[in-house]
Amino acid sequence: MKNLALVCCLVTLGGCTTIGGQPLALPKTPGEAATSYGYVPLDPLSISTSKLADSCMEPTTERVPLLEALPDLAIRFAVAKFDGSGGLTFGPSKTTVAKGSYRAVLDYVNVDAVPVDFLVRKYVMWTSDGKHASAGGAWVPVSAPLDDARIVTNFDARLIDSRNEKSALTDEEARSFERVTIPVYVGVGLRLSADVTALKGGITLSGLGIIGAQAEADNLTGTLTVQTLGVNGKSIAVGLPLPNKLDQTTIESGILAIGSSRAMLYTAGAPGEQVTATPRVVGLYSPIGSDPRLINAVYSELSRERPQWPWPCRLKKS
Repeated sequence: MKNLALVCCLVTLGGCTTIGGQPLALPKTPGEAATSYGYVPLDPLSISTSKLADSCMEPTTERVPLLEALPDLAIRFAVAKFDGSGGLTFGPSKTTVAKGSYRAVLDYVNVDAVPVDFLVRKYVMWTSDGKHASAGGAWVPVSAPLDDARIVTNFDARLIDSRNEKSALTDEEARSFERVTIPVYVGVGLRLSADVTALKGGITLSGLGIIGAQAEADNLTGTLTVQTLGVNGKSIAVGLPLPNKLDQTTIESGILAIGSSRAMLYTAGAPGEQVTATPRVVGLYSPIGSDPRLINAVYSELSRERPQWPWPCRLKKS
């Protein structure tokens, strides 16, 4: 019964509710409504855990269990469209065009938002048609305004070294960068993702339930993936399905697997349990847009330099 309730919850949050046969748009968070940007799921990345938290300064302390250290529990749904270069542009929902390729991701995650400071810039070039670069360009701060005669062709992101953030930059380079704080989500969880190709246009990809129904109606084709984020072990592995196609049944099986596996997250590290949990970078919130070239630059930098996450502590039990 609990798993059935979770299926209903996840499908509803995924946008399966309809009025007059038309799917409702997902409600936007205040941040999404204000900036048009939102949650961007990432392939898991390693982090560096530290004892920098105030609660860890005494020798009589120990780290709290991982799930207690991750204060937020979220079910997040995001849809991205593949561009011509294979990049992904994420948003709350997408309306398909014929033969367009998309990725829909449903995350069930326990996370902590870590503010990570970057220096970010973009490369702009002159254009005559608004699409193709036609003349030389220059690096400018990422929030620098553009007119119709210039387009962005690349992004550069660098993690700030708190000891000397501009030591490796020339004065000219430093002027082209802008300091940006990006919330990076660190945690563990489970992910269900569908990679689809639309066989017809006009389908609103506002939830996994709709994607499954449209796949059964032969309006979409694609693949389904169920994966863990920082969680491993025999109990988890046995519970994950092996989807061989994309339809309503396999999507429901994936959601049921998330429902049955979520309780195992709370047993990770307990004596006698065969589940381990390791905090990972699972996503981010970009206040400067979700251009795939920008997200790739940030992701590359996060993979090169692990972000620090202060794991809180408590007094050791006697």
